[in-house]
Amino acid sequence: MDALTIEETVLRHFAAIIHVAPAKLDTRANLTTEYGVDSLKALKLISGIEVEFDIDVDEKEVQKLKSLEDVVELIRTKLS
Repeated sequence: MDALTIEETVLRHFAAIIHVAPAKLDTRANLTTEYGVDSLKALKLISGIEVEFDIDVDEKEVQKLKSLEDVVELIRTKLS
């Protein structure tokens, strides 16, 4: 799966969680300060990508995710 497809999928999942259009999301923005991501929203995002990409993400990896760009990179790493 290429990076663009991964990014589009992540944006679609995240946009549904925070109820905005995917096109309005900035992949470099801080998830907590810019989008108000709390532990429940983070869990929804991670659960969705684990199912979508058939990967496992552990708690230590989740704590390192600061932006959607980080999420995309984590998925690319796990899929390669």
